[in-house]
Amino acid sequence: MHEFAREPDGPIGPDDLDMLQRTFDRVCIWCDIPRYGKRADRLARHITGQFRRGIADERVLFENAMWLEQQGGSTRHRADN
Repeated sequence: MHEFAREPDGPIGPDDLDMLQRTFDRVCIWCDIPRYGKRADRLARHITGQFRRGIADERVLFENAMWLEQQGGSTRHRADN
């Protein structure tokens, strides 16, 4: 998550980064996503992108990320773990 927070769009502050990390961790636990790999990278980019587009509510970020995982089909990405 930290590497995505340092992208060219500008750094994300420590409090916001903590919130993004909590959201990422919760989704990984709920969806059984290993913390490293293509699927985790996709999730981290999604959460960070949503935040950069103005969604700063942790609950909404979590719900959007869970929706992404449900729509993305965990079976489709199972080999990408």
